[in-house]
This record gives sequence, C-alpha cells and structure tokens, in this order.
Amino acid sequence: MSEKPKSIILIVDDSKERQREVSEVISGDYYIMPAANPHEAKNCLNSDYRRISVIIISSQIQGESSYDFIKQIKSNSTYKRIPILIFCKNQIDDEAKLCLSAGACDVFFEPVDRTLVLNRIKNVVNLTEAANILAEIEKDDLTGLYTRQAFIHRARIMINNTPNKSFGILGLDFENFKLTNSQYGEDKCNEFLAYVAQRLKGGSKTALVGRFGGDQFVVLYERSLEKTLERLNSIVASIMAEAPIPHQVLKIGSYAPIDTSLPIVRCCDYAFLAIGKIKGVYGKNFAVYEESLQQQLLNDQKILENMEKALLEDQFKIFYQPKHESVTGQIAGAEALVRWNHPVYGFMAPSQFIPLFEKSGFISKLDSFIVKKVCSDIKRWQENGIPIVPVSINVSRRDYFENGWLFEQLKTVDDNNIEHSLLHMEVTESLYAENTEFIINQVKRAQDFGFLIEMDDFGAGYSSLGMLSTFPLDIIKLDISFVQNLETNQIVIENIIKMAHSMGLFTIAEGVETEEQFKILQSFGCDMIQGFYFSRPLSEEDYEKYLRKNACTLSKIKAPIFDEVTLQKSKRSFSEIFLIANYFPGAFFSFHLEKDEQIIGINKEILELFECNSSEEFRMITGNSFKGMVVSEDLEYIKQFFSENNHNSIEENKVLVVDYRIITKNKVQIKVRDYIRFIDTKDFGLVCSNILLKLPE
Repeated sequence: MSEKPKSIILIVDDSKERQREVSEVISGDYYIMPAANPHEAKNCLNSDYRRISVIIISSQIQGESSYDFIKQIKSNSTYKRIPILIFCKNQIDDEAKLCLSAGACDVFFEPVDRTLVLNRIKNVVNLTEAANILAEIEKDDLTGLYTRQAFIHRARIMINNTPNKSFGILGLDFENFKLTNSQYGEDKCNEFLAYVAQRLKGGSKTALVGRFGGDQFVVLYERSLEKTLERLNSIVASIMAEAPIPHQVLKIGSYAPIDTSLPIVRCCDYAFLAIGKIKGVYGKNFAVYEESLQQQLLNDQKILENMEKALLEDQFKIFYQPKHESVTGQIAGAEALVRWNHPVYGFMAPSQFIPLFEKSGFISKLDSFIVKKVCSDIKRWQENGIPIVPVSINVSRRDYFENGWLFEQLKTVDDNNIEHSLLHMEVTESLYAENTEFIINQVKRAQDFGFLIEMDDFGAGYSSLGMLSTFPLDIIKLDISFVQNLETNQIVIENIIKMAHSMGLFTIAEGVETEEQFKILQSFGCDMIQGFYFSRPLSEEDYEKYLRKNACTLSKIKAPIFDEVTLQKSKRSFSEIFLIANYFPGAFFSFHLEKDEQIIGINKEILELFECNSSEEFRMITGNSFKGMVVSEDLEYIKQFFSENNHNSIEENKVLVVDYRIITKNKVQIKVRDYIRFIDTKDFGLVCSNILLKLPE
C-alpha cells in the first residue's frame, strides 16, 4: 500500500529568518512553499491551489496587511476552504485578532513548539478534509447545488442563525420537461440542468439554492420578494436566451414569508403547490401560495390515508361507457372508468384521486383491481349469454415499471378464461415521454400477449403524427378538445384519421355530444364514437342491460326521400358529401382520388355488400383503399375511366356510371354498377363519391 503523499504548506512571511524557523519545524512532515509577501502568495495559489493544504502567514508582515490578504482569500470561492494559521512573535497582537475575525482558524507563537505546531496543522488539515468531503456529499453530482436533504439542513441553520429576519422560499419547475427529455435525450438535458444550476447559483449570491429533484430547484431568500423576483426574472431571461435547449418555460411558485415553525420540506411543498395553479397555463409563470391550497393539501392527505381501506371495502366502483361503431351504430366496445364511492364524500371523480395515486404508486394496485373486476364481469356476461364487446382499461405508466405487473394481469385474464383481444389497454401520450425504449418494449410485450393498445387523448400535447409509426399501437383516441372545437379542427382531424388508417390503426373520437359532431366525424371515416351522444358512463347493472339489447343501437341517421335531394354544383366539404350520399339507396363509399385512393367514408350497406361486420373489418380487408375493393383484373380499366372523366364531370356536375367487379371478405367476386360523382372539395381536394348497386349474375 503506497504512502499518502505529503501535503504542501504555503508560508507567507517577508522575514526569511521566520520562514526558516517554521520550515525547520515542519519540513519533515510537509512540503514547504515559501512566499515573501501576499502578492507572491496569490501567484502560488493561482498555480498550485489544489495542492496547498494550509496557509501560514505572519501577523508582522510588511506592506499589504495579513488581515486584507485573509479577507481576499476567504471571499474567493476557489480558495476559501484552505485553512489559515497566524504566526505571532510571542503573544497575540491586534493584527492577529483581526486575522482571526477575518477567517483564520488558529494562531501559534515564537519560539516555535514543534509538537504544538504539528498537532495544530494536523488538526486543521483533518478538519478541512472532513469538511470538504461533507461538502461534496451535500452537493448534487450533476448540478453542484445542494441536494434536497442538504438544502433542508442548511436552510434550517440559516433561519435559526438569523431569527429576526424574514425568509421566503421559491420553487422552480420546468414545464413539460419529460417531453424535452424525450426530444433531446438525457445527456443534452443534463447539460441544460447543469447550465441552469450554475446561472441560478451565480446570480443568487445571498440566497441558498438547491436541486429539489429532477428539473425542480429551490431558493431560500432573505430579502423582499419583489427584489428577489426582479433579480430572478433577470436571471431566468438570460438563462432562456443562452440555454443549450431553447424555448423552455420555467414556472415559479412562492411561499413567503415562511412560517419558521414548520419543517423546511413543508415550506418547499407549499411553493411547489402554488405552481400547480399555473401548470399548463400559457403566459402565467408565477404563482403565490395561498391558504386555500393548504386545505387542498389536507384533503389530499385524507385521500391518501383512506385509499387502502377503500380498496379493501370495495368503495371503488366500475362504470362502463359504450363505444359505438360510426357506420352501423352497433356497440363495438366500452371503456372501464373508476369512481370512488366514499362513505363521507360520496362519488368522487377520478381527477380528485388519480393524480395522487399516480404520485404515491397506489395506482398500480387500483389498476390491478380494475382488471380483476372487468374480467369478473366479462366472465359472468359470457356465462349468462350476454353479448360481449371489448373493454378498454386505463393503464398508468407506473404499472409498466412495477416488476411483474403485466404478467399478473395476464394471469388474471387467463384465470377467467377470457380471450385476450377482449381487453384493451389504454395508455396516454405522456407514457412515451420518458424511458422511451423501456416503455416501448413493455407495451410491445402487452401487444404480443394479444391485448390491443389504445392511445388515449391523442393530440393533447405530447404527440405528433410521426410517433404513430414509432410506438406499438392499435387504436388512437382523438383528444376531447378536438371534438369540442370540431369546426376549427376539421382539417387536422381528417388528416389524423387518414394517417391512422393508412398505418392500419383504428380511430375513436371521445366526448361526442351532438348529432352534428357525430355526422362530421362519421363523414371523416372515424371508426368509433364515444360520448353522451350515444350514452353516458353506465353502472355495471345498467351497462349489462345495455348489452342485453342485442349489443346494438340503430343508426341515428334518417334517410329522406331521394326526390328531395338536389345536387348543387359547388365545392363541398366532406360532411356535405357524406350526408348527400346517404340519401341514395345502395352501398356508399367515398375516397381520395389524388391521395393514394384512401377511403374516406362508408355506410352500413357497403359493409353488408362486402360481408363485413364492422367498419374496422372493412378497412382491414381492403387496406382502406379503393384498389383493395376491386378485382385486380378490373383495376386498370377503372383507373383509366376515372382519369378520362373526372375533370369534365366536375365542370358539368355529372353522375357517371361504370360496371366492374368487387371482391368480398370471403373472396367472392360480385359484379356491381357504380354511380360516380367527382367532387372538388373546398378543403380536401378531389374526392370520388360512389354508390354501388349489385348486378344480377
């Protein structure tokens, strides 16, 4: 084992005789670095400060005083941890007293006592090394700021040492940083956080700054909130202007003045609780903690204290909201929704408890309970001969990180002898925002087990059309905000549905409440509809009755008499085309003539003609394309016909007729007559609207 290398002692004295006297005493144990004055000492520090363990300076030095030199050293963040000893002639003098007040840690006198001096040097070196180690432990490896625990400890010391001062705490949290991590990668985001930390630390010299966890920072300040915020806003502005990752939004919450009798961690929680009011609110980046938030915190605590008991006492109830096929009106599925029937508070909406369960980890237990309850219901319905449709269950991202959770659900499904495809797992876009590769593998495993994957709230903030090809999905659910603003979002919705179909994905629109919304979504080819237009969420008993009605509700589109329809020469929207086509007797479909012949809308009769039970099945067997409908030998002829006739037909507003053969799901060839009208839509280009009549053999 190698010996520990000798430490270096920097001796600052303009008397060579005193330097020699001290050197002779300690040179056997330490390397000596002499300096004749403070200026030389600073040069030594600039070049070798990492190797210097102790500074010994004479109180009798000429020129720049020892006191001024020590003040400069202790105000320098690089050198301030180096311990300083004072060397006096034979008793402590005024200069030595000043030096001690400036930060010198000890003093010794002439004549030099070898044992005494060596012990004092050894003690200060050991103490300094221990302090340095403690300081390193207290510092976050990535940012260099105080860790959460170190911040809490030092904040308490700072407050206790100045009881007459008023303090405040700021919480800082970046908006949607999980998405940033997904977009830029862990290394770039770590670089960004380290950059932010250094700017916060450098710009807040009188404040205590720490990393609270992840992308969250905390600041304890002792000046007025206005001045602190003014300074902080200046720092934030410069951070955002020069940061390694652009366009980040920082939310700040304040709790001031703090109640010094409270635990520091509670004060920090209050600051971050204030941020909750402005999360997701554009243009509002600062919030102040209010007493009402404390009541919310107490309510949250009550919920967390009662959740385990609620699960044991069967207080969580499952409601089912039906999903209907847009073309036939048949019930094609349902979503299992959980409600908490609390004995004191009554029925509680998921928004009141799900976020808390997510944070605490209890959500995995609740999700397992829901899977068991849904499987039990499906098994009972099967045994009683009730028509069965798939049920989707919301799955938290935390579930995928729980060791064995997925296999536990697989066992539950198999124990109830339920076909895996009857269970869909709903995930949110944010699931893929972090630990992307791990999550993709986990969801893919669920998909391989035969569970269909639905992406809930598609378009709510994280996703893009490009992600549809990256992640394992079977169905996307359009975010309710699209439906609520259907008029302004028509082009976006149409393209999402089109893109999904081209990739073999089915689509669901949730939150549909009106007939107008239903008709527009139906015209765009949206596969399923969920919302109050068909049904509110139903209790287990009411949903069972709903299923008993042959698992079917009639389509709500009423076809008027053909003679009432007047086809006007105009640029029409998709919804107009679809509604006009529904007036005709026969099997209707429409498709993009200019965009890979993708099918847009269909009606119930086209499903019957192709021997399909649902629009999903029709889109699957045809590849959602016109060419997938037609017998291959007839395809070139039909395309030639379209090419020769579409432009003149648009101008003359003609309905054209052509005969050809289609091929059904069961590979049966049927001869049909197609009544065609080409329509130049105002938003979506050239569309072919078709009515098929079956011809006799």
